[in-house]
Amino acid sequence: MLDLDPSDLTAETLARAAVIIAVGILLFFSAVLSITVFTVNSALHDVVSLYLMSLSFADLLCALFIVPVSMYSCLVPGWNFMGDNSLLCKGYAYLQIVLFVSTLYTFAWIGVDRYAALMKPSKYETEQTLTRCKCWIAFSWLTATLLCCPVVVASMQVGYHPESELCVLKWWATKAYSITLAVLVFLPSVSTIAFTYYSVLVAMYRTHRLEDNQRMLLETDHNFVLVFFVFFCFVLSWLPALTLNLIPDNLIDPADSGTLNFVLIWLAIGGRSLGTLIYRKSHLRANVDCDPLWASSSTRGALWTSCSPSPPEGDTVCDDTRDGPSASLNFHKTEQTMFPASPLSTMLRLRPMRLLLAVLASFLLLLAPKALVTQNMAAPLAARVVYVTVPSLEVAKNISRSLVQGRFAACVNIVPGVTSIYVWENKVEESSELLLIIKTRKELIDSLQNEVKKLHPYDVNEFISLPIEEGSEPYMKWLQEQTQPQAPQ
Repeated sequence: MLDLDPSDLTAETLARAAVIIAVGILLFFSAVLSITVFTVNSALHDVVSLYLMSLSFADLLCALFIVPVSMYSCLVPGWNFMGDNSLLCKGYAYLQIVLFVSTLYTFAWIGVDRYAALMKPSKYETEQTLTRCKCWIAFSWLTATLLCCPVVVASMQVGYHPESELCVLKWWATKAYSITLAVLVFLPSVSTIAFTYYSVLVAMYRTHRLEDNQRMLLETDHNFVLVFFVFFCFVLSWLPALTLNLIPDNLIDPADSGTLNFVLIWLAIGGRSLGTLIYRKSHLRANVDCDPLWASSSTRGALWTSCSPSPPEGDTVCDDTRDGPSASLNFHKTEQTMFPASPLSTMLRLRPMRLLLAVLASFLLLLAPKALVTQNMAAPLAARVVYVTVPSLEVAKNISRSLVQGRFAACVNIVPGVTSIYVWENKVEESSELLLIIKTRKELIDSLQNEVKKLHPYDVNEFISLPIEEGSEPYMKWLQEQTQPQAPQ
């Protein structure tokens, strides 16, 4: 059950929760729809579809495990994944890294598949089989799962990242592991992706250097274009978030940097599913309009052209002449074109870009409430100032150090020379005391009060909590970072 405090549900909190929920819904339905279609439709049982099913499975895991925890953290400020280095925080960071590593591996295998299909078309059907593809997918997931185990079982430092509502591995604090992942995962995958995708892209633009069967494959197999679209969706979705980290801090208003980082991170998390979803829609549309069976991947583009409305003069036309279970295709080229004009190519050029721009614009609208409400002063969390009086300087320092070291408070001011007049046991008393001014977070008030009670010599000690209505963004951020009690080991 959610432990919600209505006073914590500010406009910014609700906007952040809405973004996370929207991304979760997009990931879930896109993944379920894609996996279902690829599974039940035998016409889509090809290598590329299996790799895209692996990407959809990663999206599904993200929607089921990553999104709900982040949404809970957003709605319950101060929960913070049960503290830095907690088991929940480590498991959360572990799953994120597994999904990222498996995604990199999958895009690398897709690049290898398309490279093999173009450079060795005669051997493609025998070398890139469905069984071998399934083995590569299983190997990728198993490798990602095992490589990321040290995040959970070893003394890796993970922590809550308030700007994105994520629990992440502190890469700079675990340099040895970071270098290991870079050598074993990042460099090989990125090198493979760069080489294969670049080689295929160059071949698609320099068709005069290819053999006839290679040119025919590029013109008939739309998987080349769609795979590039899915990959570019993934890259472009993460590009704004990565670019933001490279921009100097003085160029961005501190009041907006946190929200901007949040929007771009979650746009990146949900952005790749758009590419997979549009790929699936394009694939099915071509399938249904042309032929429910779609005998093989090498004939799909040709069958699509033959079943499309009559193309304009100069386009490639194909006739489908079937004889028994197999199909032979007779191609007639009036003028060489890279990709025949069709509703499919029109959709690839226009609809995806419009959809991506619409989603980006919707996410960026979240910046408006931040700018209007906070301006240059903001309280990003429910902060409190607590007053406690003590009888001596020794007691004051003892309590103050205990609170700060235990991270129950970010700062404690000791104010000497306080004269207190009060009633105790039906008598008016006067005492010389010191005042402790304690800065903390609302959700830590109970824990802080228990800690003070253990160390205070009075039977009934003063403990008064007042809300902090406004505070500078850097100070409030620092207060939040310094008040995160460590989880019990």
